[in-house]
Amino acid sequence: MKFDITNIDKKKLLKTLFSHSFPTNHGVGKVEYLVRKDRGENVDSLTDEECEDILFNFNTYSDILPQSFRILDYYKGKPIKIVFDKQKNGRILVDSCGYDSRNGKYMFLVAMLNEFPKEEIFIVRKKYLPYTLSEIKDMDYLSKEEEAYFKNIIASSTKKQNSFGSYWQL
Repeated sequence: MKFDITNIDKKKLLKTLFSHSFPTNHGVGKVEYLVRKDRGENVDSLTDEECEDILFNFNTYSDILPQSFRILDYYKGKPIKIVFDKQKNGRILVDSCGYDSRNGKYMFLVAMLNEFPKEEIFIVRKKYLPYTLSEIKDMDYLSKEEEAYFKNIIASSTKKQNSFGSYWQL
């Protein structure tokens, strides 16, 4: 799925995605998370200062680099996998595939729904890319009923149009 995040609070977005992310059960991310936690570091939330540092890089380099800019890969051992895609028209899009492939199907949407009013959530692509579906197929984060619930939310979204193009609103 792909979301237009142009008009939402980016710090709030980073914080909610981070808080809804889980360290993987294998690999370096889990080790980093556990080591940091054992040291007493805050591994379950982001501070405003951390968000400002992350966004500073995007704001500094987004005008001189190609339109895609990786905001976070793993942070404090948690897989975030967020790329901000700055469009020529100034819009900023985020594909949820990287995040959802590590944290579970629809988890990006879950995080958005937990923090933002539905009126602020603009979906510009409703489907997952085929490779993402194969990556998250084995994850059992949602029950069949929960997955059906989110499929229904997406299916019942309303298609709208603005000067930037088509989108769906929940």
